[in-house]
Parts: sequence; structure tokens; C-alpha cells
Amino acid sequence: LYGVNSPGGTVNYVLKRPTADPFTSLTAQFRTHGGYYGAIDSGGPLSSDGTLGYRVNFAGEKMGDFSHAGDLGKLFASAAIDWKPGERLLVRLDGDYQWRSLAAQPVVGPQPDGSLPPYFNPRTSLGQPWLRYRTETLNLGARVDYQLPGSWRFTTQAAFSRNVRDAAFPDVYSVDASGNILSGDIYLSPGQSYRVWSTNSFLSGDVRTGPLN
Repeated sequence: LYGVNSPGGTVNYVLKRPTADPFTSLTAQFRTHGGYYGAIDSGGPLSSDGTLGYRVNFAGEKMGDFSHAGDLGKLFASAAIDWKPGERLLVRLDGDYQWRSLAAQPVVGPQPDGSLPPYFNPRTSLGQPWLRYRTETLNLGARVDYQLPGSWRFTTQAAFSRNVRDAAFPDVYSVDASGNILSGDIYLSPGQSYRVWSTNSFLSGDVRTGPLN
């Protein structure tokens, strides 16, 4: 249903919410091929009465591979604010920023007889460090929940998303018996920008009529 490759899919993306008790969590990892990962997750109340809370996350990652370092780099930052001025009203503010830079990998076509190119190791990166597929994403959102009398609740929310990417797709068409690339090309489209505004409001609750609930 979704995605240009098989398998494809969708992800329900939910930010971490503020917590009633203060806490901070640190994560650090060191990996083979020059890779590392670090993250901090912190949250808690901002007011003495507990009506205002926060949650922030920061993370960074670098991954190497079998042919060159710096194959993949990622940065992430998010913040969430919850404000509950009364028993019936809850206001939520969210924001996150993501940056990703990947050494673009080529699509390798089959030989004329349908076989894979000779001496092709699928675990080896064929991309070059100077050809990067970069994406930069900013998401902002706000949501208001109001509890009406009884079981009814009114919700309204709005969001803005901005994505900028440098698309890079190298292609390999033919390879000789020694593994040398004989022909190919590169598709490069820098500065692609996408902006999305979205909003919705809805009313939810229980209705009883005759035998139906």
C-alpha cells in the first residue's frame, strides 16, 4: 500500500510525552567500523503544582561500513510541552528536528543474461562519500483537548512539516569480469523542498439510542 519498494509501510510516529517525576537518561554506544551513537532523554515538571511539564530528546549517530567511514550520519532533537491549567483543558506543544546524510548507493542492474555482475559483493558499499543523499526535516505541532460534561471531548490540532532533501541516485549499468564499472550515470537533484500544513478538529463521546450504544 505504501512505499516505492517491497516491502513498504507506514510508521505511527509519536513523540515522548512529559513525565510527572523528573528524570534524565543517557545512552552511549561504540560500534565496529568507526560507528557510535549517543542520546539523552530528559523530562519532568516545570511548575510546582505539576500543571506544566516538559520532555526533551537529543541523539546523534554515525555509521561506517566496509569500504569507507562516514557512510551514514544522523542527528535528532525533539521537545514536548504539556500544560493543564484546569481539570478539563490540556494543551500540548511538540517539535522535532531531524538531519540525515547517507552515501548514496547505486542501483545495480543485471547482466544481459539476467545474472548479477561478476565479483559483486552485496555487503560492499558502491557509493562514494562525496555523493550524499541528505534530508533535513522540521515538524511543529499543537493540540488542545477539552473535556465536555459527561463523556464528550473536543479536540483540535494543527501541524506544520518542512522537508528539504538533496536527492542523489547513482546507477550502474554494466560491469566487466574484473568488477570494473563500464557504464552508469548519476541523478542529482539538490534543494528539493516540501511543506505541509494540516489541521483537524473532532468531537468524541458516547451515544445511546434504543439498543445501540
